[in-house]
Amino acid sequence: MKTPDINTLGLLMMLLLLAVPLALDFWLKLKLAKDMIISVARMLVQLALMGIFLEYLIKWDAVWLNMLWFLVMVLAASHSAIKRNKLSFRKFWKPIFGAMVIAVTFAVLYFNSFIIHIDKLFSARYFVIISGMILGNSMKGIIIVLDKFYTNIIKEKQQYFYRLSLGASRFEALRPWIRQSIRASLQPIIATTATMGLVSIPGMMTGQMLGGSSPMLAIKYQMAIVIVIFVAMMVSVVLALFFSIRAVVSVNGAIRV
Repeated sequence: MKTPDINTLGLLMMLLLLAVPLALDFWLKLKLAKDMIISVARMLVQLALMGIFLEYLIKWDAVWLNMLWFLVMVLAASHSAIKRNKLSFRKFWKPIFGAMVIAVTFAVLYFNSFIIHIDKLFSARYFVIISGMILGNSMKGIIIVLDKFYTNIIKEKQQYFYRLSLGASRFEALRPWIRQSIRASLQPIIATTATMGLVSIPGMMTGQMLGGSSPMLAIKYQMAIVIVIFVAMMVSVVLALFFSIRAVVSVNGAIRV
């Protein structure tokens, strides 16, 4: 069965649906209307440009171009994570960029090589698309882990320095906050994974079924991508935190956020 197209009228009806949250915002005086309109406008423009770009990216399917676009996506995700936490871009971009490149590249190449067994590992249709799905989730985890870790360590720095004074190494002194922040960053995806298929029908499965795939094939793909995303997110979170600690916490324990 061919997926129905969304025509101009359908797009207009889609935008008309926004009247509901705008009306609720006006009624409750939330003062979020401007932010909602700007975020939706940005989303529409970005996705439209992405659609146009992906048409040519998939058509050309050049490895160098796919890799270049992948690096641009990672850089954009790194910038967003740093900006959300109001951290120094100069100090944090290398640790976060490096963590994402390592974790996402490993995950997507593993997916392409050992799960779906395709010959062209850097094919735009798989490498770029799957990388984007993994990156979005990894970015969320990194935002949480950096926020929790650096907020808490600054609030409780006296306890941290006390541990150092007792002879603990840099990582030994930081270990309680490392555990707390990593646990906090992984709780949302653990909860989502546990209820997937019971509370929600996930995106990849929905997209494949709307595209005409059988439910069982869609489910197998969804199982695979959820596990790949979970692994990549945990690796990227841990690497981003440890890389950033090495970059902003000196050997003698001074914190230079």
